Amino acid sequence: MIIGNPSELDQALAKGLGPNYVYILRHPDEVEKFGGVGTPFYVGIGIGHRIFEHEKAASIASTTGRKVTAIRAIWAAGGEVARTIDSFDQTDLWHREAELVNAIGLLKDGTGTLTNEQRPPMSFTIDGIEVRKYSHRQSAAGGPRCIPSDFRLANTALVPGPNTQQSRTSVAGVIYSLVENEPGITGREVVERMMEMNWTKTKSAYTQSGSICAVWAADWVHGCCFHTKLQIIQPLNAAEVTK
Repeated sequence: MIIGNPSELDQALAKGLGPNYVYILRHPDEVEKFGGVGTPFYVGIGIGHRIFEHEKAASIASTTGRKVTAIRAIWAAGGEVARTIDSFDQTDLWHREAELVNAIGLLKDGTGTLTNEQRPPMSFTIDGIEVRKYSHRQSAAGGPRCIPSDFRLANTALVPGPNTQQSRTSVAGVIYSLVENEPGITGREVVERMMEMNWTKTKSAYTQSGSICAVWAADWVHGCCFHTKLQIIQPLNAAEVTK
C-alpha cells in the first residue's frame, strides 16, 4: 500500500487493519523491489503516524545518521520519499520487520540498501517472555524475571537529572517518571515496577504479551543514568556507583 499523506494512512487504519504496521521508506527511482516501487532504504514498525516521523527528523539540521542523510539527498535532488506499508496487524509485527531487514540487507555492512542501524534479533522466549538478544544473559541470571548480578544500580537510590525528559510515553520517559515521582527509589525497584507494566505498544521491548525481561529493563535504567545523550536520572550519592 502506497501512503502519500497522513490522511491516507488514517483511512487505512480506520478500516481496522492496524493499529500496527510494517513500513518501507523508498527512493523515488521507480525500481520494483520487495513488493513496491522504489529501492528500499529503511524498514520499520509503526503505530499512528510513525511512518512520517523520519522526514520530520530529517528537517531538523542537527539530526544525523544514514537514514536522514538518505532523505535529505532525495529532497536535494527534487524528489520525495516513497512510503509503502508492507503489512498491518493488531499485534506488534517485529517478526515481519526482521524478515524484511534480513532479506533486503544493510548498507553499513555491504549486504543491502537499508540505512537501518541494526538487524532485529530473532525471536527467543523464556517462560513465554520474549527476550531475543538478551536470552543468554537472562538465562545466566536465573530466568526472565531475575535481575542480573552485573546491574550496578540495583541497590542505588536514584533521583532525576541532570537532564530532563519531555516524553513520558517512551521507555526513557517511563523511567524518568518513576524516579521523578519517587525520588530515592532504587534501580532494583525501578526494574520491578517496569516488569509490572504492559509494554505491548513499545517497539523496543519486542513483546507481544506485554511482558518484558529484567535484563532489558536493567539495561534501560543503566542507559538513562550513564548514556551521554540521556543522563535523565542519577545516583542520589554519586560516590556509590561507577560507570
